[in-house]
Amino acid sequence: MQLVEMESRPERAGDAVLVWGDGLFKARTPSRDGKLIYLPLNPGAKFYPLKNGEQFLFCSRSGRCWFGGTDEQPFLVALFPDAYKYFLSGGEAGFYEALKPAVIRAAEEKWGEKAKRQGDVFAYPLPMRWEELFQDWLEWRWVRGALQGERERKAGVSFRMARGGLSLFGTRHGFYGLFLSGEIYLEGLGVLSLDSTGTFSRVLVGEGRLEAPDHSPVELKGPHILSQTRYLVHPQKAD
Repeated sequence: MQLVEMESRPERAGDAVLVWGDGLFKARTPSRDGKLIYLPLNPGAKFYPLKNGEQFLFCSRSGRCWFGGTDEQPFLVALFPDAYKYFLSGGEAGFYEALKPAVIRAAEEKWGEKAKRQGDVFAYPLPMRWEELFQDWLEWRWVRGALQGERERKAGVSFRMARGGLSLFGTRHGFYGLFLSGEIYLEGLGVLSLDSTGTFSRVLVGEGRLEAPDHSPVELKGPHILSQTRYLVHPQKAD
């Protein structure tokens, strides 16, 4: 709804306090300081409450959008305009579904179980043990090698396993445990190219523990696919 059409502007979104740009304060673009979220009174801007007012979508007349409110704690992130298009075409449910990374949506469609989430990071539990995952990879390599006339290379493996801690996708989310880097094949999802922190591939396969400021730790037992929310303008600064 356009701001000019609103009879009254909401003062809260869950635990977040919404401060509108009137009086002495003039917000130029949405911003957050702790529990305070500052929103400008721009002509033509639109505000859409989500999850019964716990969260919201704020879009300027130019098409810039911000998604905010309360998850475990108050948050605010800038989104690319495509996210708003999914809201307009699919409503609230379509908007949230569009934020899921493509690899997570594909896994949910193939295996049915819903992904876990810590803020802007999704983690899908793979329905297989590490041993089965490696076997699938080797079988795929054998088939590909046979088709390419390279049977002698069927045992080639182009991934490595490591254990330790890392900044996941270059964000504030820390991952501690066992993870892969390189290239891995998953039946139904194809080949995933993985760098050691997921910063460039935006995907990681691992087992361990997720930790982040303002979020409860998430334990990941067994191999999981990890990926970050789509359409973030500043993915490494997201909440």
